[in-house]
Amino acid sequence: MAKKNASQILGMLKKTMQDQLPRGIELATVTNPPPALQIRIDNMKLELSGDDLIVCEHLLDHTRAYSTSPAVSGSTETQAGTPSHTHQIESLAINGQAAAIKTNLQTGDRVAVLALPGEQQYLVFDKVVVIGA
Repeated sequence: MAKKNASQILGMLKKTMQDQLPRGIELATVTNPPPALQIRIDNMKLELSGDDLIVCEHLLDHTRAYSTSPAVSGSTETQAGTPSHTHQIESLAINGQAAAIKTNLQTGDRVAVLALPGEQQYLVFDKVVVIGA
């Protein structure tokens, strides 16, 4: 009888562990763009939205701050019929500048998603395309 109980416990543990592992990458279609993002995972009738989704920042409109000051050396340019000349730049500084990145997902976009452990949330981690389509 102890053998049967141990087998049942192992079966329950295996099931619990499998439920904690991600199923794998799945494809989905955006049915409503952000900020009220909704997606439909292939082969599922259910639409996911709100707290069901965690979305990587690069898929949404956002702002990035930049600060850099690399030294840039001069260069020589020659065009037919014009004398050679040099432009010398001693330095170029970009301090505290912001760039608006416009990459919001659109209705019909295809995305790659991953079910997180427990399958209560999905990570939308990239937009995908079919080459040649």
